[in-house]
Amino acid sequence: MEQTYTPNQNSNYELIENKKNFRFLNSGKLGLNLILDYLKQFQNFNQKFDEVFVPKYMGQWIYSSLNQKCLTTPVFTKNTKIIYIYHQFGVPQKIHEIKKFASQNKLIIIEDCAHILDGYVNQKDRVGYIGDFSIFSFSKFLNCYLLGGLRTDSKEFMNFLDNQINQSSKTQSIINYILIN
Repeated sequence: MEQTYTPNQNSNYELIENKKNFRFLNSGKLGLNLILDYLKQFQNFNQKFDEVFVPKYMGQWIYSSLNQKCLTTPVFTKNTKIIYIYHQFGVPQKIHEIKKFASQNKLIIIEDCAHILDGYVNQKDRVGYIGDFSIFSFSKFLNCYLLGGLRTDSKEFMNFLDNQINQSSKTQSIINYILIN
């Protein structure tokens, strides 16, 4: 879905209000794990063989979260299936070059928006709407322990995600329901 820039858009509130493409989660890390589980189950992503292309300089907790589920590499190889974009300290990455490269090589883009609440790469390309999957971590900006979110245009993934949420504990389901509504 192409997003257009209007000068009075100054937050990602409409991202959260769009329940069709966004879900609250306990954390951004949980979102990453759910994405990788989905890709393994439905997109033939082999977590023991296929690789995630990551930046050389990234937070250690991200590497450890990724490395628990898959292989990471700062070098593109024939086994690379995913590009992990990290908008570190709120600075958007060179997304047009990355999207072109991903398209040419049939790669999935996971966009990590944990350090950015809202922003644009240019006047029309909004951070959080660029990757195939976008992960958010609001606990870096709000006084809360665990609060994250996940955005995608994939209806299949959203169905998978809703199924996972419904299978979670009753307490977690109530918390998710309150956050969503």
